[in-house]
Amino acid sequence: MGGLLIGLAFLMAALAASRARASSGPSSPATPDASIEKIVRSGDPHKMLAASQAAGKAGDRQLSDKLAIKAADANVMAPGAVFPSPFPSVPAAAWTAFVRALRGSNPREITPAYHLGIFAFGMPRLVDLGIASNPKKVQKGGRTVWDADWTPPASLEAFLASPSFQYHAFVKACRQDLEQILAKLPHAVGTEIDGKPATPSGLLAVTKQAGLKGLESWIADEEVRKKHSNTTAAFHRLNGIF
Repeated sequence: MGGLLIGLAFLMAALAASRARASSGPSSPATPDASIEKIVRSGDPHKMLAASQAAGKAGDRQLSDKLAIKAADANVMAPGAVFPSPFPSVPAAAWTAFVRALRGSNPREITPAYHLGIFAFGMPRLVDLGIASNPKKVQKGGRTVWDADWTPPASLEAFLASPSFQYHAFVKACRQDLEQILAKLPHAVGTEIDGKPATPSGLLAVTKQAGLKGLESWIADEEVRKKHSNTTAAFHRLNGIF
């Protein structure tokens, strides 16, 4: 903690000196870039957030905002991250377990099937969320995959570069999916699947992979569950979390 405070004190002093030099005219620029880069490379969201607050106090709003975004991204990827639940009836601990179970390790991942980021979003799902539009099938890497046009200011690079962007899209998708499940398949929760009652977390896992129509046929037909063994395995892994 002492090292962090000393580092932040140095950062604030460097920021203040940099602003003073900028206001007094041209000079040899000595900036706090090295300290900032060291904080960002640490991967510690708490250090980044503290640095963001230090930059704000020093009057550098642009740097403060940039560091706040870096802190949010780092927090999504942190092994011990705790995620507030978007559902009033679901405790943070349960929601956090659900997120960690589905969160990948590489926010820049693009699979051969053109699924993106830590939650393996397909482009049709991003279209559903309003992040893209005009879905179409294209050839990529010798495979036919779904693509779409990104809705500005979103872009492929912006999405892959931001774990927090991906996480907020994931939250929005789960909210939409659970709302649709409860509205259109009101008896899905509690339906016995392979001897166990289905819970929202298990049904969300299936919907993430198969969509709402796929969920309906997956619930109704044991042969469909056997055919789509990866989806069924995801259900059993995540069912009962909440």
